[in-house]
Amino acid sequence: MSAPPPQPDASPDRIASGLARLSTVLKQGALRQGSSQQLSPTQQQVLTLVSVRPANSLTLKDIAAHLGLKTPSTSRSVATLVGKQLLSKKTSPIDARAIVFALTPAGRHEAGITTEWPDALLAAIEELAADERAAILRMLIKMIRQLQENGDLPRQRMCVDCDHFHPYAYANPEQPHHCDYVGAPFGDRELRLDCNEQQFAPEHHRQPRWQLFINGQPPKEIA
Repeated sequence: MSAPPPQPDASPDRIASGLARLSTVLKQGALRQGSSQQLSPTQQQVLTLVSVRPANSLTLKDIAAHLGLKTPSTSRSVATLVGKQLLSKKTSPIDARAIVFALTPAGRHEAGITTEWPDALLAAIEELAADERAAILRMLIKMIRQLQENGDLPRQRMCVDCDHFHPYAYANPEQPHHCDYVGAPFGDRELRLDCNEQQFAPEHHRQPRWQLFINGQPPKEIA
C-alpha cells in the first residue's frame, strides 16, 4: 500500500484570514464600548501607551519612537489629548529640560475603555488549554519580532530581546528560561510583550539567544 500524500502546510493567506476574523471581533467590541471622546486610532494608541508606562516617564520623542510615528503627527495627537484634558504635561523629574506626559483621571478612564478586550474574545481564549495559550503567545512573539526586524513595527519591550533573558537555561520544560532581573526561572506562558524592566540586549547577545529560543536547544550555562 502506498503512503498517503503529505498534507500541505497551512498557507500564510489562510492564517492571515483567520487573524482578520479575530480583528473583526476587536473592532466590534471597540464600537460597542463606545468612547465618548471620538478619538482617532493614533490618539487611542497614545493613551494606551501612557497607561502602561510609569507615570511622568514619556516624552514626545519616546511616544513617537515606540509607536513608530513621525514626531509632527505624534505632536498633533498629544496636543489634542492635552486639549481634551486626557493628558497632562509637566517637567520631567529627571531632566528639567524635558516635558513628560501622564494620564489625567479622565484619561485613565478613557484608556480603560480603549484597552478593554471584548468579553467574547477573552471567553474564547479561556476555552484553550494552558499549553495552547502558551503556544499562541510564543507564535505572536515570533511574528511581532519578525515585523520589527522588517521595520514594520517599532521595537517592543519583549522578554526575547532583553539582556536579562536567557532561553533554555534549565532542563525543566515547564520553566526552561531564566530572568536575571528577578533571578528566577520561568516558562513560555510567562513571556512578556511589554515589560517596564526590559533592557535591550546588545546585538552579540540578542541574535544568538533568539536562535536558541526559536530552536529550543538543550539547556546551556547562563551567559
